[in-house]
Amino acid sequence: MHRAFPLIVFTTASGAGFGLLALAGVLAVGGAIPAVGLVLVAGGLLAARRHLGRPVGLLRALTRARTSWLSREAVAAVACAAVALGFAAVPQGAVAGRVLGLTMAVLATGAVACTAMIYASLRPVPQWHTGLVPAGFLLIAGMTGALLLVLLTGGFVPLAVAAILPAGAVKLAYWRRLDELSASGDTIAAAGLDRIGRVRLLDPPLAVMGSALSEMGGGVSRVRMLRRVAGALLFALPLGLSLLELLAGFSAVLAVAAVLAAGAGVLLERWLFFAEAGHIAGAWFDAGRRADKHA
Repeated sequence: MHRAFPLIVFTTASGAGFGLLALAGVLAVGGAIPAVGLVLVAGGLLAARRHLGRPVGLLRALTRARTSWLSREAVAAVACAAVALGFAAVPQGAVAGRVLGLTMAVLATGAVACTAMIYASLRPVPQWHTGLVPAGFLLIAGMTGALLLVLLTGGFVPLAVAAILPAGAVKLAYWRRLDELSASGDTIAAAGLDRIGRVRLLDPPLAVMGSALSEMGGGVSRVRMLRRVAGALLFALPLGLSLLELLAGFSAVLAVAAVLAAGAGVLLERWLFFAEAGHIAGAWFDAGRRADKHA
């Protein structure tokens, strides 16, 4: 099992839950919809409980929102849950419900953005330190939330189709960026010496990989095949099934299949997100190249 598996489940479930809450708030869709979103968020938190530490540590994290994206994520999530409960209790169409819904949407979007910024803010991990990470997290959360909304309401199919297309485009752009980083990620480039011309390395920096490399480094075999599978599950299948619903009308079977395919696709996409990440020290020690030789 990948060491980040709890975080993979957390970001998958909470992203879909927050995406559903955001759409429900904007579209003023009440009833059981907010409850489903909260259940997904809570399920994600339970999956990641080992990474959250003891409850006292979580409570302490809530007080560090000025400097910590993790703290901001926790604050936004708690506030979103509180507002969602109020939104579910207010009759649909009421002015208070509209205000609570929009507030819930802003907080849910903020929670997903903070989750993404935990990774995007890490300069030593070049695969994560890009604006494509928060963009991808937000768009995939909205897409999976839209697919859930279709399943739960029997409507909003055009919204789901419209949400899939930009999410897929951003993910493809992110994977292209990783390929560019991989092509230039060796010891010479990490040292910044590639800009002065041809440089030859006489000896490796170290004979033994350090702790940074054991935590984040190495290659992933058959990455391109796994990306194709993730893209097919996450984008191609849900798009095709949603287009069928546009042509033939809502179908619970098609809606369930789209949600299941997207869920499996997000799990694989998030596994790749963690597995393909490498500390900048990995390039310095040329860890990726050596790992590929032994793959």
